[in-house]
Amino acid sequence: MLKRNGVYGLAEVYVRCREKGYKRSFTSMCRQIRKKGYKKPIIRRKSYFKYERMDRKYAGDKVQIDIKYVPDECIRFPSYGNRYYQITGIDEYSRERVLKIVKEKSTYETGKYLMELEEKMGFPIRMIQVDNGYEFVKISKILTKLYRNTSPCVTYVLTTKKLKF
Repeated sequence: MLKRNGVYGLAEVYVRCREKGYKRSFTSMCRQIRKKGYKKPIIRRKSYFKYERMDRKYAGDKVQIDIKYVPDECIRFPSYGNRYYQITGIDEYSRERVLKIVKEKSTYETGKYLMELEEKMGFPIRMIQVDNGYEFVKISKILTKLYRNTSPCVTYVLTTKKLKF
């Protein structure tokens, strides 16, 4: 019985044995289990890898940007059936964030946010990391206009430098 139900504790095995007609006490059952050499199988836990943080040297070295849907329960003003999205930009060094609520998840709104981001953060931005969302993929024209050496990589890390107009 223990071999089939080894994942359970001894008390649970004892109750199941009693249901099938076992008459002895709990201690005598445990004694017989020890005598036969049965042991509870070892459950291997998932090993977790501790990731090392990429330490940034100064503010603006890397900014992460993402856009998420805001549920209606979180909006404290009448939405009139509109869906709202939150664009978030977080600096990895200073952990400063800039939030913006927009009505649509589009490249136009994302481009407007990128134009305002550097002045709202208060320091020059060297690198922007975004996910593979369609609102970030198609804004290369806006980024080329704003920044020099814009080169999207596989993870869409954009190395940027502000142009002087």
